[in-house]
Amino acid sequence: MINRYNGYSPAPVSTKPDCLPAGAYEAIIKGARVEQTQWGGQRLILALDVTEGEHKGHYQKMFDYDSANGNFTPKWKGTIRINIPSGDGSEKDAWTKKLFEGAIYAIEKSNPGYTFDFDEGTLKGKAVGINVRNKEWEYNDMTGWTTEIGRLEVLDDVKQGKVKAMKDRPLQNKPQTADEAAGFTAVETDNLPF
Repeated sequence: MINRYNGYSPAPVSTKPDCLPAGAYEAIIKGARVEQTQWGGQRLILALDVTEGEHKGHYQKMFDYDSANGNFTPKWKGTIRINIPSGDGSEKDAWTKKLFEGAIYAIEKSNPGYTFDFDEGTLKGKAVGINVRNKEWEYNDMTGWTTEIGRLEVLDDVKQGKVKAMKDRPLQNKPQTADEAAGFTAVETDNLPF
């Protein structure tokens, strides 16, 4: 006979939500903060969640699953990190400025009457579109694919289906297979006559 243990309570097994499929979604900013980077700059971190469609509340569901299953310290997975320009006039800073201002433009255009005043606290609760892309990961000699928020989009463009999917983001400096190094590429064999 099995010894009864304290806290016994039969419950259904919860299933982990799948990755959010790549594509464009209507979203809301759940939180915003600024952090210092390792190189002395600043980065704006936005926590977002899907507000419409079959994936509504996706990132909240992932967080709740991780919290309930206690496997690790749960983290909000629906984030985007946007470097803040330093204003030093360098080529890198010009690129950072373009990306930062593009994100702010998407937020302002998605919220008529709102103008960003460099107070990240005013971003919470603002609607915006998100563009989710596939991203390859590597950890302990294992690799796989997940999705990440790659860019903010104007909400009306998302609603009207005008947003193009972002390209997949494979690992950088990934070692080639022997076939790839020799110049061979994989061929789909399903339609070959032999």
